[in-house]
Amino acid sequence: MKGQNILSTIKLLLAGIAIGIAGTILFGMVLYYIEGEELSMDPKTFGDIKVWAYKPLDVEDTVAQDVDKVLVMAKNDIPFLCAQHDKAGKVTNLSLLDEEGRVCFTMTASVEEGKWERVIYSGYTDDNYTRREGFMDINFDGHFDVKNVFDDTGKKISRYIYVGLTWKQVDRYNFEKAESGQTMYVFDKDSGWRISQ
Repeated sequence: MKGQNILSTIKLLLAGIAIGIAGTILFGMVLYYIEGEELSMDPKTFGDIKVWAYKPLDVEDTVAQDVDKVLVMAKNDIPFLCAQHDKAGKVTNLSLLDEEGRVCFTMTASVEEGKWERVIYSGYTDDNYTRREGFMDINFDGHFDVKNVFDDTGKKISRYIYVGLTWKQVDRYNFEKAESGQTMYVFDKDSGWRISQ
């Protein structure tokens, strides 16, 4: 009887150890798959390009405010590409950086699957802005639809829309409508800006 109790105790002990080891491995695998996509600050390489991802500590350093993770690509240790995704795991935007780390090109993910929109190109002439221009392609069709001109402090001084094969200065605009005096314009994603009827 005593021998059977010892044997049962040993079997229970071994079963407990086996379940504990299996549970630990399973827990580790779950953590790996949850956190595995994050490359952390330890970059991976592709030729002379380094790639890494991180969770930003300060979202003010990012383009969007609902940022969960940031992916960075660098060549010669100078970042040139940055992509961000939100807490739902959706990539929200993609930006190209110049050698100074300034965003010179960015595009926003559309709510429509697999599409991009609001492609912005900002040209810098020097560190003091000196009347730089920024262009936007609202519907990502390869044609700029909006132009903004900035003064040497970075303040927007004029706005233009591309209508009738020319840049037309406007008083205000959003991504659907623009206004120049009494004239109203509407943006059509298939044909661009036109005078509102």
